[in-house]
Amino acid sequence: MEQAINRIPKRQKTPLFSAAADLWLAGKSGLAETSKQRYKECVAVLKETFGKRLVCDFDGNDVVEYQSKRLAEGLSGRTVNYEVGCLRGILRQFGLWGSAFTAASMDDA
Repeated sequence: MEQAINRIPKRQKTPLFSAAADLWLAGKSGLAETSKQRYKECVAVLKETFGKRLVCDFDGNDVVEYQSKRLAEGLSGRTVNYEVGCLRGILRQFGLWGSAFTAASMDDA
């Protein structure tokens, strides 16, 4: 009724990161099987780390800390970049990737 009279859209609930990751992964349907498998592996790692957080609770510092942590664990830069690319895709679908994330990354560089 509010939308009909005042054109006020109903607010969408902010999902947990794990649900957002599953939604993003489901959208990756037209890819080669090896690419899908790689995305599944990256999403599993991201869900382990961030699964219980709301997607709106991220900022650029979280990304920088995640990158540093994964590199310190001995992973290659390529693997970490792939994981961060998946993280970016997940957050982007909710409009949560932008200048705040890139500014924090540039400050630490």
